[in-house]
Amino acid sequence: MIKRITTFLLLSMATASFAEKKLSSEDFMKVVRQPRLSRAWAKLHGRVQHKRYEIKKDDKVVQPAMLVKANIYLGLLFNPDSMVGRVLFDDNELYGIGQVFASGIAGDTSEKIGCLKQESKKMEEVYGISVGDLSLSFLYWDLVKEHDKDSVSGLTCRVFELKNDKNKEFVKVWIYPNWMAPLKAQWFKQGAEKYYRQINFERAKKVGDDMYMIEEFILKSNSWYTKVTFNDFSVAKSVDKKPPVDLFPKIKVSKQEGVSLNEKK
Repeated sequence: MIKRITTFLLLSMATASFAEKKLSSEDFMKVVRQPRLSRAWAKLHGRVQHKRYEIKKDDKVVQPAMLVKANIYLGLLFNPDSMVGRVLFDDNELYGIGQVFASGIAGDTSEKIGCLKQESKKMEEVYGISVGDLSLSFLYWDLVKEHDKDSVSGLTCRVFELKNDKNKEFVKVWIYPNWMAPLKAQWFKQGAEKYYRQINFERAKKVGDDMYMIEEFILKSNSWYTKVTFNDFSVAKSVDKKPPVDLFPKIKVSKQEGVSLNEKK
């Protein structure tokens, strides 16, 4: 058996290799989009480092150099047909992520829920991380076509172009057939020939007998890069261990607002 990366930063063991099967583009993406997961949950704690390079124009600094760091937490709950989760960034910004596997773009429910301390949008505006990066929601964009095969770190990949008409963007994704999973992706504005950001999945770590987690990935553009490293994992199949009560962080609101201390909707 081989390692098989599934969506949402979770890896599991595959029952068979698809590398020798010549699946059509459509059938290939169907397999990628439908993780072979039993019911499971995961807690990931990590660190994010963002470096921005100085840019000058007409002898004026239009982008100052920057080096910043922040904490990141992911709580994930997997079901056979869907996934839901929470992202807590910098111990403050709280995001909800979710995907119904068979529903494509319409099945993505990634959104910001609120802030625990004070309002901010650092994850996207400073660090360049979209909440969709953490759920790999781009894999569910509409299939446009398949490009010629290409290699990433010596591994031969099938390359697909997917589009999101709502965002007026498209993405090229390098997927390694032995894992049926992305190793690299590049985002383009509609009509552009040059990508404006890229993600590379760098390392994975075994957790338990038959599951792996993405340990590190890197986002980069022409003037910055962001490295996300997870170094503390708690992962289990729900049948073996129930999901912990603190899997999903919650925003507390006062009773004066007419809501008890429950999660803000």
